[in-house]
Parts: sequence; C-alpha cells; structure tokens
Amino acid sequence: SCSGGAAAAMNSKVTFLPLLPSLVLFVAIRDGWRRGLLSIGFAILAVVTLTGMLMAVYGSQSILDNALPARMRWALSLVTPSTRFAETPAEKIKVLYSAFVEIILEYWWVMMFVGVVALNKLSERQKSKQPYASFFRENRWTLSVIACVLMLPAALISRVKAGGDFNTQTPAVLFLMLAAGQCLLQVLGTTKLS
Repeated sequence: SCSGGAAAAMNSKVTFLPLLPSLVLFVAIRDGWRRGLLSIGFAILAVVTLTGMLMAVYGSQSILDNALPARMRWALSLVTPSTRFAETPAEKIKVLYSAFVEIILEYWWVMMFVGVVALNKLSERQKSKQPYASFFRENRWTLSVIACVLMLPAALISRVKAGGDFNTQTPAVLFLMLAAGQCLLQVLGTTKLS
C-alpha cells in the first residue's frame, strides 16, 4: 500500500535520528551543559513535531511497524543462507553480531586511523591539561566521531531487518569517513579545523 511504502521510506530516515543526540552532546561538551540542555529541548520538539505529522499522514501503525526495531523482522540470511527470520534472542544476537563484524571488516583501516589520531590528540590534551571544552573546539572531527558512534546502532538495526542491505550502514560510515578526512587534514597540517 502507499502508506506502507511511505512508512518504509521514512524508516530509512530513522537511521539519522541519533544525529540529534550527537549534536546535543557535542554542544554540551563544547559550550556547556546549559546550552546542551537547551538544544535537547529543541531536538525533542523537532522529533515530536515530525513524528506527529508523519503519524497523522500515514497512520501510527504503519509508522511504528517500520520504525521500531522490536516490531521489525530480522533476516537470518546474514548468518546462514535462509529465508527464515530470526525468532529467538540467540538468533537475533548472531544476526546483529554478523552485521557488526561486516562493518568492522569493511572499514577497519578507517577506524584504526581515526583511533590512532584520537589517541594521539587525547594524549596531547592530557599532557597539556587542556580542558575538554577547548579540546572539542579545536578538534571538530570529534563531532563526526560522536555522530558515528551514536548512529551505529540504528545503522546495524537497519542492516539486520528484513530487506536491509549493506548500504543501510551508510549513516554511520558517512560520519566515520568525515572524521577520517578531518583527521587527515589535521595531521597533514593543511588546516586547524577550528
């Protein structure tokens, strides 16, 4: 049906929902918790308004069936060639683990690079006793790292659901690649990224 297709299309946008808390966390660390809490209020207002509008247009059942992981059917085909769905918690853990390993194997080299730069910069911060707020101001790539980490669960859930494909992990990978690019620019010294 049209509403089912629209709700499924909306589900692909749900994977970007963790971007809001990552922005709030970054603002809170960088500019103080008062500003972070204010941005939480605006984020909640935006999510509630958008969700309400979508539910009014497409119906709440259709939206909830395609947006809540508990209501999704998880494809067992990530673990074994099968047309069955993961039913038991053990099967779901195997499927989720397989999706996680898949993303690690594909992008391990990017993760290692960002991890090494991050550890180096954190070590420098520790030696200079630099406050975290100024550290986050000077190292804007940290926002991309926070976004990647917070978006990873939604990307993995989108991957394991029935009909999910490797490209559903794009939201998390996008911010991983942005972090890597920003780190590379900072390492090369072409820009301070602040």
